[in-house]
Amino acid sequence: MEVQIRTRRMDEVAEKGQAAHWQYKGVMQKKDTEDWLGQVRDILEHPDQIMHDDLYRATANHKDKIFVFTPKGDLKQLKAGATVLDFAYEIHTQVGSTCKGARVNNRIVPIRYELQNGDKVDIITSKNQKPKLDWLAFVVTEKARTRIKRQLKEEKYAEAEAGKEMLLRKLKHWKIKSSEDLINVLVRHYKLETAVDLYYLIAENKIDMALIKKQLIEFIEADSMPGNQESVEVKTEEREKKPETQDIIYIGENLKNMNYRLAKCCNPIPGDQVFGFVTTMGGITIHRQSCPNAKNLLSRYPYRVMTVKWIKSGETVYSTTNLKITGSDELGVVSAITRTITDDLRVNMRSINFQKKGKHFEGRVTVMVKDHEHLDQLIAKLNQVNGVEKIVRVK
Repeated sequence: MEVQIRTRRMDEVAEKGQAAHWQYKGVMQKKDTEDWLGQVRDILEHPDQIMHDDLYRATANHKDKIFVFTPKGDLKQLKAGATVLDFAYEIHTQVGSTCKGARVNNRIVPIRYELQNGDKVDIITSKNQKPKLDWLAFVVTEKARTRIKRQLKEEKYAEAEAGKEMLLRKLKHWKIKSSEDLINVLVRHYKLETAVDLYYLIAENKIDMALIKKQLIEFIEADSMPGNQESVEVKTEEREKKPETQDIIYIGENLKNMNYRLAKCCNPIPGDQVFGFVTTMGGITIHRQSCPNAKNLLSRYPYRVMTVKWIKSGETVYSTTNLKITGSDELGVVSAITRTITDDLRVNMRSINFQKKGKHFEGRVTVMVKDHEHLDQLIAKLNQVNGVEKIVRVK
């Protein structure tokens, strides 16, 4: 609440003089106020000789503001150069988004029409009208620009959701498992900024789905490289041929920001002899040198291979490893194997599965080990169990 204590003279000056509220609050400057008061005085003294609207138009052309009226006579102040669309958004966002034209002084005009001082504007709307990107080229008020951008963004997100559903249905039909890596491949391939842009283009039918399928298949083949499924040892001399100046990538549990992942085809653990393979999306996949795909990767893409070394973590971190155990089906052999794993070496088993094949057995055990040395100790201990003939590390 504002309280003012003033004399009668002070009150008259404050309410009627040049210190009136509408002046000191910044609506008009001093010179403009004096001109306007002079025009009002002339109108009152000579109502039959002066056309107020024409005089106001003549004195206001140089200003950066215009004043227009609604059909009900409400006054709206806009920036000079404002269009019918600016006026529509000044009324209401929904009016602006559905505006397709207007009647200005009883004359039909388009939404690009530039309004003048004293115009009487009646907006024409249509349910089929919606904001367009080219509207930003001719609106001048910040209110209109902001609301158009927001509506376009909302519309884009709605279209993007539809495009995402289309892509997911296609991936399911192609029997390709959807993942963030695959989406990023497409975003990079089409030189887009976000996945939303990709989904939006799909919804607008601006990207051929057949080309998307082709790109994804090429990525999967290059990244997984199935084919030679036999274990291939990488010769030491082949690795030594690389230049000594080649950068070395260090990996470990304490390097959370390093963009790498362990290959699922060989499941490397700390201490394994490994190499890095740069994928098409820029990340690094870590493979064991004995990986079934190693020979193929090294021969076809030598320029994408990087030297990798493990660094020890300050805390003990366990990795999952699968072992295939075969041997003669003797009484108590399975019990001896499980006892050796859990009791002797204190290794945690995640799963175990044994099957009898004639006089032999074949088992698969998933264990949690600290590193390659820990795994070697486990394998050596299991080889001492009576009945165990062969232990192989598998995928």
